[in-house]
Amino acid sequence: MKSLYIRKLVLAIGLLVSVAAAAQTFKNGVKQGMLKVKFKPEMSAVLGKVKVSARASGFVSGLASVDRTAQITKASNMYRLFPFDARFEQKLQKHGLHLWYVVEIDNSTDPTLAANQFKQLGEVSTAEVEHEKVLAPFSVIPHVPGAATMEALPFNDPLLKDQWHYSNSGQSGYTGMDVNLFSAWMTTSGASNIIVSVHDQGVDVNHPDLKANIWVNQAELNGVANVDDDANGYVDDVNGYNFERNRGAVDPQYHGTHVAGTVSAVNNNGIGVSGVAGGNGSGNGARIMSLQILGGAAIEKSYVYAANNGAVISQNSWGYTSPYYFDQSVKDAIDYFIEEAGDFDGSPMKGGIVIFAAGNSNSDDEWYPGYYESILSVASLGPEGKRAPYSNFGAWVEVAAPGGDQTLNGKSGVLSTVPQGQYAYIQGTSMACPHVSGIAALALANRTKQLTNTELWNKLVTGVVTIDEINPDFVGKLGSGAIDAELAIRNNQGMAPLSVTDLAVTGIAQEFATIAWTVPTDADDGRPNSFQLYYHTQPLTTGNLVSATKVVIPNAIDAGETRSFEVNGLLGLTTYYFGITSTDRWGNVSGISNIVSEQTNDGPAIAVDENSQSINLEIDVNNSTTGTHEITILNNASGILRWNHLMRHTNTSLAFNSTGLRYPVLAKREGTPQIGRQNALPNTPKIKSNEPVAMAFTPVEKSMSDWPTNIIGETNLSLTNSAGARFFVNEPDGFNLTQVRMYLK
Repeated sequence: MKSLYIRKLVLAIGLLVSVAAAAQTFKNGVKQGMLKVKFKPEMSAVLGKVKVSARASGFVSGLASVDRTAQITKASNMYRLFPFDARFEQKLQKHGLHLWYVVEIDNSTDPTLAANQFKQLGEVSTAEVEHEKVLAPFSVIPHVPGAATMEALPFNDPLLKDQWHYSNSGQSGYTGMDVNLFSAWMTTSGASNIIVSVHDQGVDVNHPDLKANIWVNQAELNGVANVDDDANGYVDDVNGYNFERNRGAVDPQYHGTHVAGTVSAVNNNGIGVSGVAGGNGSGNGARIMSLQILGGAAIEKSYVYAANNGAVISQNSWGYTSPYYFDQSVKDAIDYFIEEAGDFDGSPMKGGIVIFAAGNSNSDDEWYPGYYESILSVASLGPEGKRAPYSNFGAWVEVAAPGGDQTLNGKSGVLSTVPQGQYAYIQGTSMACPHVSGIAALALANRTKQLTNTELWNKLVTGVVTIDEINPDFVGKLGSGAIDAELAIRNNQGMAPLSVTDLAVTGIAQEFATIAWTVPTDADDGRPNSFQLYYHTQPLTTGNLVSATKVVIPNAIDAGETRSFEVNGLLGLTTYYFGITSTDRWGNVSGISNIVSEQTNDGPAIAVDENSQSINLEIDVNNSTTGTHEITILNNASGILRWNHLMRHTNTSLAFNSTGLRYPVLAKREGTPQIGRQNALPNTPKIKSNEPVAMAFTPVEKSMSDWPTNIIGETNLSLTNSAGARFFVNEPDGFNLTQVRMYLK
């Protein structure tokens, strides 16, 4: 217990030190003493000849307007953000990375104001501050060894039995969610030519459960110390690079080590845990490239380094301190990785894929970098399959994966490696993300040809199971579903789903129809990924589908079950023809279904009975505060009747400032009454919905204020007052007034 206490104490101190160091460099999430400037493309030739002379009073570059701004902002130096590299300079220029420069400014200069000054220059495309990049707060619960139970496990790693997130049998006390990894391992467990760059804290590259799967730069390993043996611009980068401290050796840190273990801890080595793509013990695990990028490092450089040194999967569990923050330079570097990674002989993939944790702020705001459309972002689930309470969410999330929920208990976190040969449970989208990165590595290991990054993306976002029923409040906000490793690593066999044969119209009305069909089977994928509904007022054939209205219908229903869909926006008394095709996750399309047709009718005719024509509620307040009256709505035509109602009266309530109001008694007052006027902040006029449209009634609320803007009348509340309100209607077609509300004091 003493040694456990010491490890936890050391962790706490390490976090405090890193926070203190960041506080000295950043202010309100902005790095002090520097900014980044991107010049316009037409400046490319000029920049190649510029020689910057660093000066405290303002650097000298020979560019007059730039030098004047340097003096104004106390900029002492300027140099390329992405250093010149003869081997890759053409690619850097292709992506405009050679146009990015770091401008060093005095610590007394506000970086935001300095960036705005440089933005005004005709030579400059954009200028930006360096936003702080951080890890979400995390807690470490060390793993306590228990009795080893090895039955039915695919590998002999003793802690694999506790990794519920791989195969959930209730190890944490809760079931329902895992990545179905054991099934995927029956096909593949990894490949050593797949490199995953971990942009994070440093990885403990000497951890006994990681070392065999750490990427090794052989030229530097066998080279001379303090020499750039492979001429890649980085000295002694044996296992990656420490951008935080600008040196080859990375520091063994908790978060980065834990993330790396989930991606590719060594499997079947008789110790510790297993990694998603950790191999089978024969040396075939995916390789981890450690890129230490926090603490104010130039994160941008890590993506160029990773792409240029063989990585094709970029694993990221960091983010910004606030939503809406992003650095254009980081986006540009990520785009470089996406397009240029894998550009070498024998690469498993053309292009790269960048995978990010969605963030731990329990928010659906725009949290970058995960919000960036080119990035595959990952939300977090607990062991029951429910969204973890901390996880960000939104339509911008691509997939969800187990990240743990330690509000249930400590073992409901994700179990992985931590420094000094130890293991621990941690929760977070940071832990969900490396599951997806590891599965991406498995999908590449199982490929039958070189994939493109687009094909791998599609494998990941379609290799999922639905979690909508478990998360009804987050439908469409946790991506396409929970990733399933066995589904995600499958390959396109080129077999389309069977055609639908029993399409039928099950209901028809004046402007909509309901159709239904049985979900067909798909020999290699089990079920279709989507359906394409075609409808037209002319008979459908395979030759005229292009002229029909097309509706894409996502599918998560298994083969053999019945699927129904409502087609809206139809015309009354019109014959429509319907047909449907099925598409699998690879884009293989079935033949057209049987064609069915039906005529819409002329709509409903609403009526009410005599008892419903007049409503009179009498309430004896001594006995009750409510009254009821039943009404009957009739439909005297064949069309389906859908209706709603609008209450023409609402409950009365006193104005917000009427506390203590004394109701006056009618009285006559001699003399001239005084007029009191109370002003409040005006409110912009608002309309809560659009103008009414054909065949629909849309309630519209107009108001000048949500609270009294003026109160006019006698200030002596013991006397009677009168009040009035004036409303203007300026719609060309008039306005159906159903309710007027005003404030009386």
